[in-house]
Amino acid sequence: MWPNTNTAMFADDTTLHTFGKNLTDINNNLQDSLSAVSEWCKSNSMILNGSKTKSMLISASNKHQLTTNFSLTLLDDSLQITSTEKLLGVTFDHNLNFKSHVEIKLRKCNSLLFLLMRIKCFLDLKTRKLFYNAYILPHLDYCITVWGNSSNQLMDQLLKFQKRAARIILDESFDSPSAPLFLVLKWMTIYERLEYKQAILVYKSLTQNSPTYLASKLQKVQYTERQLRSSSNDLLLVPQPKLEIFRKSISYAGPKLWNSLPANIRHTDSVASFKTLYIKFKFPTWTTSQ
Repeated sequence: MWPNTNTAMFADDTTLHTFGKNLTDINNNLQDSLSAVSEWCKSNSMILNGSKTKSMLISASNKHQLTTNFSLTLLDDSLQITSTEKLLGVTFDHNLNFKSHVEIKLRKCNSLLFLLMRIKCFLDLKTRKLFYNAYILPHLDYCITVWGNSSNQLMDQLLKFQKRAARIILDESFDSPSAPLFLVLKWMTIYERLEYKQAILVYKSLTQNSPTYLASKLQKVQYTERQLRSSSNDLLLVPQPKLEIFRKSISYAGPKLWNSLPANIRHTDSVASFKTLYIKFKFPTWTTSQ
């Protein structure tokens, strides 16, 4: 909408965002955009509530003093600077470690698992699995390609939850090995689930089934005329990460995962077919897909 600021809109949620290495430029760009929004709303008889608008400075650095000179106003109200904020169901924090989001997910999933534990004596195995897939799995899947770049320590907490859920569903003891249980249930671990969703997102981006800005983050490998076209098989360029956090982003992890898949999976003609072939390739011992 504005030269130095991007706008993300969904229903009645609007987010202005920009980036840069200079805090003063970031502050000025956002302030100019906020002023423009205020003027537009005034001209179109819309009312803004500055007290409900918040700002967040996101940085890979843990230097909290960065916020000292960060100040935005809207309708003469100084915007509250927040370190954690929920946006479209995902809780973001100022350094994108998603600790708060994972903790919220765990509390919700544990409460649902407790309910399942209370009623499982009345349910057969098929219904127990259906309960997990219908009420618990969506909480783990939702936007996992966004928050799944959290630390292994946080992801391991979700994995431990999955193991406990498998033992409860199958009436196994607390120390039963989880791998055989996951095989019986045909479950992916949280790490495998993340890769599965990343692969689907890359496929959708390359086949124009996702927003264009996602496709812009993926580049196909360019080959010279001397190289055979068949040698490329639509491989993606894997960028060189400068920060460790970038290694788990879709821009880096997506191409690496994509390039590891066989050509017949990458070249399939539908999302449904891609999912089926991916699961057969990654989990050959499964007899049916999920």
